[in-house]
Amino acid sequence: QENLLRGFMRGLYVPATVKLVRYDLLWTHPMTGAVTTLYSGERSPLQSPPDVFVIDDNVKIIVNRLPNLLPPLKKGNKLVQPADIELSIVKGVMVDYEVPLDADVKGDSIFMATAENVRIGELNPIFYPVNEASPKALHILNEDGDDYVLFEDVLTPARWTPNPDNVSLLSYSFIKGKLLLKLAIRDLPAKPPSQIWTLQGTLAIGCNARVFNPIAKKSSFDSGNIFFIPIKVQYQ
Repeated sequence: QENLLRGFMRGLYVPATVKLVRYDLLWTHPMTGAVTTLYSGERSPLQSPPDVFVIDDNVKIIVNRLPNLLPPLKKGNKLVQPADIELSIVKGVMVDYEVPLDADVKGDSIFMATAENVRIGELNPIFYPVNEASPKALHILNEDGDDYVLFEDVLTPARWTPNPDNVSLLSYSFIKGKLLLKLAIRDLPAKPPSQIWTLQGTLAIGCNARVFNPIAKKSSFDSGNIFFIPIKVQYQ
């Protein structure tokens, strides 16, 4: 529909129904009062984005065992294939969504967004290679606390490293300032059955959020942050 709101406005905000804003940058001569137009332009109004940041460094992790998708090892093998691991992670995250959503015709009063206007984008695990430059990456330690090294009689990678095939995001939700994640850790290397090994390091999660304006029927651009989740899980 054609926007019927026309006229001059003063202020930083415009009603959400406005589709196009034309503006002038004016200079008034201090002596004569003459007004000169320095710049003129027009643009479509944009919805302000939220801010996303961590509200605490505490992480709650619950460990569950998943059905193993790898084929069983050959009979008589002295090693066992560990069960896949499911990590349920709770991370405190703040989305500052109280940004202007609408304004009255005069631009004097503004109406702020609420939690109902927040949309969480797709979360993306970020993987760092295990090397001297990134000691915090996820890696596996054997019973002696040494980095896992390939057993010669097992067809597994020389070093277990996180990648989209063995670390996957099962589900996520954002409820009352808490980011709830479920991650699957798969394809752990075979090991002696009596030994307790440790999955340890830091997993980074990229999180984006935006504000949806139901009046203007448009969203802000995504605003995001990267959250670091320390992980230390022992398994047998």
